[in-house]
Amino acid sequence: MKRIISVILIVCMFNSLLLVDYIKADEYEDFYRENYSSYGDYIYDVNQKSDGTKYISIIKYYGDENKLDIPSVIDDVEVKEIAEEFCENENVTYISLGENITHIAARAFSGCKKLEEIKLSNKLKYIGMYAFYDCESLKSITIPQSVTYCGKNAFAGSFKGNISKSSYLKKMKVYGTDNAYKYMALAKVSYKKNGKTVSKSYWAPRIKKISTSKKKVSIEEKETYKIKTRIFTKSGKRKGNLNRNILRFTSSDTSIAKVNKYGKVKGIKKGTATIHISMRTDSSLSYDVKVSVE
Repeated sequence: MKRIISVILIVCMFNSLLLVDYIKADEYEDFYRENYSSYGDYIYDVNQKSDGTKYISIIKYYGDENKLDIPSVIDDVEVKEIAEEFCENENVTYISLGENITHIAARAFSGCKKLEEIKLSNKLKYIGMYAFYDCESLKSITIPQSVTYCGKNAFAGSFKGNISKSSYLKKMKVYGTDNAYKYMALAKVSYKKNGKTVSKSYWAPRIKKISTSKKKVSIEEKETYKIKTRIFTKSGKRKGNLNRNILRFTSSDTSIAKVNKYGKVKGIKKGTATIHISMRTDSSLSYDVKVSVE
């Protein structure tokens, strides 16, 4: 009899704890809905930059859908950020981020153990620490070329998926820790010094301008010309030429002049074409070279 009573008491205590958790969860949701704005089951906040531009941060999702298409615009304001510990739905299996999202905060999707697929924005710049920690069902993730930083152990814990990334997004150890790591987009510059090739790397966001010494080039048909790119940081022009893997090259008219991914231009027939060069991490950093094929 005593044993039965003990079991009943344990069950009651367990149910009470569950009830407390449910009450707390409801209280948290009520708090967010009372203090922030709602868009369906999304809770969001409107922030303002120093220039007065407004943007939205998605704070929480309180729905029960297992597939999420996070909006890119709410009430004519761009959604730019996914806040810390955003994902409250442990059953979510698919997430697609709005095209304007540039920032994923720390632990945003940490613990989403059933998440199988996520599509990131091509404008994404920053992924916070532990953002995808313990996402054990996520078999692969493609990091857009625009990303310049992934914080400490953004992909760690039980996450064992394949990471597809650009060659310039380098995995680096976090000093002062045993196994922690981060990723940084490094722009490599090379130049000659005392007859030897010297290389130096800059974190991509530190580059403020790119240019070249020749913005007008004349070549013959079937002749080639290789474009060389110089960089400018806050301190001014830096030595050397930028590694082409972080650059994108396009021609305005490939029937006149073609350009490959290494910046090598080839004259096809007589005429004029414009070669557009831009940073893969920031398309606003760009310049043009006018090519005349004679």
